[in-house]
Amino acid sequence: MVMKKFKNSSHNVREIIVNKKVFYDFFIKKIFECGIELKGWEVKSIRQKKINIVGSYIIFYANNIYLFGSTIFPISTITDSGICETKRNRKLLLHRKEIVFLYNESKQNRYTIVPISLIWKSNWCKLKIGLAKGKNKKDKRDKEKCANWKKEQSHIFKKIKLTC
Repeated sequence: MVMKKFKNSSHNVREIIVNKKVFYDFFIKKIFECGIELKGWEVKSIRQKKINIVGSYIIFYANNIYLFGSTIFPISTITDSGICETKRNRKLLLHRKEIVFLYNESKQNRYTIVPISLIWKSNWCKLKIGLAKGKNKKDKRDKEKCANWKKEQSHIFKKIKLTC
């Protein structure tokens, strides 16, 4: 009996960069995975992890969706720096139904669309984007208080186990 190898297995997915600030500033409702339109030098720079997506966001323009505010730094082997636009709008590749869904959610329910992470998925560079709602200061404090309490709780239980 021959075992089949699946193309979409989990070992083919490698994270390039994660925008950790998104999870601190937003509640993520739903996550989408989309392709990103890149030039050759950009792919080489991404392979060396010379990219920054913190502070970038998603905009709609002419029935398409674009990544705005991300920076890809050129690598040193590229001689002509005139062709390297480090801050340009990069088109995201999604199905039409997904674009319409995201547009409606952002306009009607006032959700924000933010980039979460950049991954390699079997030699394709993909961007994970999330449908998000902003957190206020109270939400951030409550989350921090809960995390501190869990840490303290585990410390107390360790002490109890040592004495018994």
